[in-house]
Amino acid sequence: MSKIDHIEIPIDKIILLDKNPRTVSEEEFQKLCDDIKNDPAFLIQRPPLINKVSGKYYCYAGTQRIKACKSLNYKKIKCFVEENVSSKVQDERMLKDNLHRG
Repeated sequence: MSKIDHIEIPIDKIILLDKNPRTVSEEEFQKLCDDIKNDPAFLIQRPPLINKVSGKYYCYAGTQRIKACKSLNYKKIKCFVEENVSSKVQDERMLKDNLHRG
């Protein structure tokens, strides 16, 4: 396992992947924005997951959180960053991140 850093990244440097399986309604998205606005520490507890490849930051889990932060005009966001995460591991984590299990 490679080193995982918990770092703040400029939000405009994060690339969202097209293959994210999660979609939310406008109502659910607004609730997420409200949750983040009312409790910013939520993002520290459950930060987006980022794969750093060749100096670029690719979000593979937490896309809706990043979109919500953009909507709230955040300039930076704390993320878990790991380098060169395999597609298989990204897919597994993305799926787990979108499951609601206890």
